[in-house]
Amino acid sequence: MGASQPVTSQRSSHPPVGVAAETSNLSHASAGGIVNPLHRALFEKVKRGDVDGVTQLVQESNIDIANLVDEPKNFSQTPIFSACIIPDKELALRMIKMLVNFGVDPKREDSLKQTPLFYIAREGNTQAIQYLCGEHHVDVNKPDKYG
Repeated sequence: MGASQPVTSQRSSHPPVGVAAETSNLSHASAGGIVNPLHRALFEKVKRGDVDGVTQLVQESNIDIANLVDEPKNFSQTPIFSACIIPDKELALRMIKMLVNFGVDPKREDSLKQTPLFYIAREGNTQAIQYLCGEHHVDVNKPDKYG
């Protein structure tokens, strides 16, 4: 599985990947303009599809991945949002499942009120859609902030 592939979205209308709910218990990847290097490294490994690297980083650090969100300028997204746009659909699903197993909530919304399902659907990853809807009951009819 190509862990070194750069992740790019096929549609330029996508908001940049990186947001979740605005809650005080969330740990932002950067604070006050200074990026936490471990948090940034985790998001980069997810974007590259580096499953082994993410696993190692989570296991060897004290990153609270379940509550980690990217900085607000990146829509405060959890790492699952980055996994959703990995071009290799099987690798994306593998990364999503691993992140869920680490405690990342697949229903958590970004600052646009979108869930990871919005991103998976845009990418056409039907297996990941089935996983989120079937096993995690993500609401397919939930509107985002645009309706």
